[in-house]
Amino acid sequence: MDDGLYNYTYYQSLIDIWLDMRDIRNKIAHDYVPEKMAEMYQLIRGEFYSELNLLNQKIAQIVLE
Repeated sequence: MDDGLYNYTYYQSLIDIWLDMRDIRNKIAHDYVPEKMAEMYQLIRGEFYSELNLLNQKIAQIVLE
């Protein structure tokens, strides 16, 4: 997405992952089914962690520049 305000290509971020993270956060607040919680936990530890780690690296790079 590059509309002049946001440049997700530059940061190699996927907006879909961020939307999924928001949805999971909302489900965690309202869903207490153990099977669903385990599934959400796996998403957080896997795909979401990778995206947040990438963001952390980019922020550190910006701070150092």
